[in-house]
Amino acid sequence: MKSTRTLALLAMGAALALFRLPAVADDAAKAVCPVSGHPVAANAPTTHVNGQAVGFCCDKCPAAFMADPEKFAAKMSLKCPVMTSNGVKPAKNLRLAVNNGYVYTCCAGCPAAFLKSPEKYVKELKDPVSGQMFKLSAGAPHVTYKGAHFYFASAENKAAFEAAPDKYAKVLGS
Repeated sequence: MKSTRTLALLAMGAALALFRLPAVADDAAKAVCPVSGHPVAANAPTTHVNGQAVGFCCDKCPAAFMADPEKFAAKMSLKCPVMTSNGVKPAKNLRLAVNNGYVYTCCAGCPAAFLKSPEKYVKELKDPVSGQMFKLSAGAPHVTYKGAHFYFASAENKAAFEAAPDKYAKVLGS
């Protein structure tokens, strides 16, 4: 009886897994590289724009994206993190480089508001040193490097960044 129940549970689990595979495959097939238009590769490089993950098809496309982020971000549906009911038209003068990603705002007043209290507008960030996601708090360690803003999960990660910033800084400011 016990082995019959175990076999039934295994069969049910296998059936559920099979039914879920097409949905996962469909989601992956829908993700396209903003630079090439090709499907995003598994384990592809990524960046973030206004909190949205942006995946690429290869290792070359992130450089093209960073060279003209407004061109590619314009294809995305973005909301201002400060004035959340406002849409965003990506523009260099309304762009902030934050933790190797970009934040676009809707107007000239929003970048200063964002930088004054980023924890109000960002739920999580990826630490540029550890690569781990962390909840941004008001007292989080912060460095501005070449016009880009970097926030860290710990003082140790900030110190590691300051010792070798070019090792960790991928997205720089204007």
